[in-house]
Amino acid sequence: MHKFIALLLLLSLCSCLKEQDAVLKLNNKEVYFVDTSSQGSDMRSYSTDSLRNKSVTVISYTLSNPTNKKLLFVIDTNDFFPYYGEPVSRGILGFTIKDKNGIIIKHSPSVIDYANNSEDHYHVNIKLHEMELKWQKQALLGTSPQIDNYIDNSVVLHPSETKTFKVLVSLPIVLEHDRILRNGGAAAFNNLKEGYTFQVFYKCKAKALKASLPKYLKDELTENEIEIFEGTLYSNPAVLKLKK
Repeated sequence: MHKFIALLLLLSLCSCLKEQDAVLKLNNKEVYFVDTSSQGSDMRSYSTDSLRNKSVTVISYTLSNPTNKKLLFVIDTNDFFPYYGEPVSRGILGFTIKDKNGIIIKHSPSVIDYANNSEDHYHVNIKLHEMELKWQKQALLGTSPQIDNYIDNSVVLHPSETKTFKVLVSLPIVLEHDRILRNGGAAAFNNLKEGYTFQVFYKCKAKALKASLPKYLKDELTENEIEIFEGTLYSNPAVLKLKK
């Protein structure tokens, strides 16, 4: 009788156990930033190439799939920026920086207007023409920037599979405006301090992403028994250090 009760308890416990989710691990122990106080209040770009080069940290992170499912992630290593909770309708990889009290630090964005000289406008017009050609191609293929991002950056992890990725981040100026064309956005963190923490995250609303895909891509997922990962993953934190 006692053995029977013990067996029932064991079965009940097993049924309550949740399958372990995907795991995101940050392989860096430290992430570096540089002192830009010599630039004064101008945080649109680094004042020297030496400072710019020192500001870069190679971020290494690992995704693991301990489940028994094939999981799809959308990992764009060219687009790695801070994130504060805006709506997500696709897979997005980014990072957060927190102070010693665990409060998320926000960057200061600024917009740089297009320069007025004719040479700059010439380069801008070339870029606009390239974008128009890309949009025309997407229209003919029946795709969109979001779908192109899915096609170009989809990563499938099989059960028990692990993959490591690398991406560059510059701190405190995350995004510089174009110094040649003198246009574009800029984003920078003010007053970063040693001891703050850096954390990588991945977010995806699978239903919204899947709903935006054309039929042939949905069929591909079904035929290959692949699930788009749904939810949010946070890595372990790394410590911010000032680069001397």
